[in-house]
Amino acid sequence: MRRALAALLLSVAGTATAAPAAPDGDARLIGDWVLCEDPDGSPSDQLRFGDDGSGKVIRDQSEVAFVYTLSDGKVSVLVQTGGRLVPITLTPSFAPQDERLSLYDERTGNTAYYVRAERAATAGCSAK
Repeated sequence: MRRALAALLLSVAGTATAAPAAPDGDARLIGDWVLCEDPDGSPSDQLRFGDDGSGKVIRDQSEVAFVYTLSDGKVSVLVQTGGRLVPITLTPSFAPQDERLSLYDERTGNTAYYVRAERAATAGCSAK
């Protein structure tokens, strides 16, 4: 399964004329999201989603590129780090006044979440 996802995401990333990954109605994903809460205490970072299926993880003045797809209510992200591909699944919620991207950690059983960058100051975020 992971190999199939990796092949799909890499093929999307390698296609210069790829269609936008966020279809009509889901363009709300596009833009900057910041880590708001993380019970595991991970360093704060930011996710930047482009409209072409690519994005960046931004942390401490460094950027790591990723590719993503949006399907069946899940955002599948593939990041290359340390010479290996790391799949990540985010669950978006676009509820009014509570937009977030949730990230469940199977290892710890905790859920971290991201909010839109422009909402971070008023969302009561505690991630540092």
